[in-house]
Amino acid sequence: MLCILFIATRMRALSIDTEPQQHSQNAMYLCSYAMAIQTLVVIVAPYIFGGEIRRGMCEGDIQFHARDPKWFTILTMFRWLAMIVLYIGMVIVIVSVFTIKPAEGNAAGADTSVSPPLSPAMICLLNLLTSFFFVYLGLWIAVLWNQFVSACGRAIKVFDTAKSTVMLNPMLCVLFIGARMRALQITENKGQPQGYAQQSMFLTTWAVELQIALVTVFGLLTHMPLDSDSKASQYGEGLKGGKTRSGSGGLKAGQLPLGYWTSIIATVCEFFRYVNMAAMYAGACIVIYSIYDVTTDNANGKGQLIDGVTIPPPLS
Repeated sequence: MLCILFIATRMRALSIDTEPQQHSQNAMYLCSYAMAIQTLVVIVAPYIFGGEIRRGMCEGDIQFHARDPKWFTILTMFRWLAMIVLYIGMVIVIVSVFTIKPAEGNAAGADTSVSPPLSPAMICLLNLLTSFFFVYLGLWIAVLWNQFVSACGRAIKVFDTAKSTVMLNPMLCVLFIGARMRALQITENKGQPQGYAQQSMFLTTWAVELQIALVTVFGLLTHMPLDSDSKASQYGEGLKGGKTRSGSGGLKAGQLPLGYWTSIIATVCEFFRYVNMAAMYAGACIVIYSIYDVTTDNANGKGQLIDGVTIPPPLS
């Protein structure tokens, strides 16, 4: 995703006849160095300090087991410091996308005092990228809290489950960039994807965002993950023997156990999750089709996916 962000930032600069700001370029270097340092620490540490590297509670959670316990803390803190630097650099690059301005004497004669509006593809890309790193940031904070403060298994499980929702974000970003590049290619950098293609990008992005919200909110509210292996019946185990989720009985006549309501919520969330998933795939397929359908006549951003229905762009 960092590579996609860097490419998109470069495309944004070229579209307004300039280069990424110097601080943006420095932030790209910073992110690259931070990623390289993290990788180097994980590979080299066992050979220098002894011990081994073990998988933590979830994928991406690395635990150092050194012969000298103090090295465990030092290496872990060093790795997390590199992660903080990476996220700071990423935020700087994202902000630069919004603040970049055309260069003096640009070929298009654009106003150099204001930043031009973002293209629909860029809006969707930034939303997908933000949601992707939001999930991994939440997982990272939960793992860090679990290691150094107190047990935080519930949050780790929720964000680990949410990872499956954003795993297609990188491919969707590449698809949107490809559709925009194709439109620019055949119009000498003056056109944009068809209107229905842009609204399909909006539809796909909204579907991903809503899936993340469903998985995260449900997990944090009910203390249970909403993943592909979960069945609504699993959340209704409290119905057995008239027990609540905590296992206590003694329900009054006509009183429904907590597991009943949790089961209803789980069923509703699962339904809307699959609806959003279908919308995501449908939107992506339409964007793929638009790449083959685009011409110099329709690469103007006009038109709608569904006549009379306007899909609003994601938040930006």
